Amino acid sequence: MRPGGERPVEGGACNGRSELELLKLRSAECIDEAAERLGALSRAIWSQPELAYEEHHAHRVLTHFFEREPPAASWAVQPHYQLPTAFRAEWEPPEARAPSATPRPLHLGFLCEYDALPGIGHACGHNLIAEVGAAAALGVRGALEGLPRPPPPVKVEIKGGAHDYYNVLPNKSLWKAYMENGRKLGIEFISEDTMLNGPSGSTDFGNVSFVVPGIHPYFHIGSNALNHTEQYTEAAGSQEAQFYTLRTAKALAMTALDVIFKPELLEGIREDFKLKLQEEQFVNAVE
Repeated sequence: MRPGGERPVEGGACNGRSELELLKLRSAECIDEAAERLGALSRAIWSQPELAYEEHHAHRVLTHFFEREPPAASWAVQPHYQLPTAFRAEWEPPEARAPSATPRPLHLGFLCEYDALPGIGHACGHNLIAEVGAAAALGVRGALEGLPRPPPPVKVEIKGGAHDYYNVLPNKSLWKAYMENGRKLGIEFISEDTMLNGPSGSTDFGNVSFVVPGIHPYFHIGSNALNHTEQYTEAAGSQEAQFYTLRTAKALAMTALDVIFKPELLEGIREDFKLKLQEEQFVNAVE
């Protein structure tokens, strides 16, 4: 499928789709509607690469993006969030802001990376990773804003920052939901067993995965170039990469909606998280 052609479900708008399917469709449409702004965001970061903890330009680009995103003041933006070049942008439905809002809101987070490599620029494609996080957050917000009745209490957060490197704690329930949504959009995955049980390696996202359940999906950007090469830097700034980047964002937004509206999935994610933490503690104790 080519840009603009992917949709969660085939058929017309009233072909017996569930409300959740329609919300996923709306989230994808919101991302498509913001495609030009999101592409400009990515290009602005790609064109001025900065090393870790020195991403002052990227920080300004991202915070201004959310501050200016319509409607006005829809995102609560905190620049320099705990680090000089980190930020946090938060959105929640108006109903969830009321003091009497119950139950406790569910928090969904999308993380951005936007540092580059010395001498070679964005050879890891972090400009695209930042775009994916921003796009997924816009998709979830757009879907929830269009609900005819108030959504469950939920906050959508987007964060950028840095951590020491831990291994990523896998979460099978969340991974399976992401893969199911990705396949509907035409994303091809390696075997499910490899995705769920293969080594994750260490990454700055690893720290996050030990605090809250999460996934760290990789995605094709339309090039066979290897990362950490000049060719990959060029591919990360190409127009072709935009299709794959926004498709990944749509899959993440759709997965977030599953988490919000499928209590059994949320429970499975929490159970997987607890079990993996227990396994890690056991392994560390043995070592």
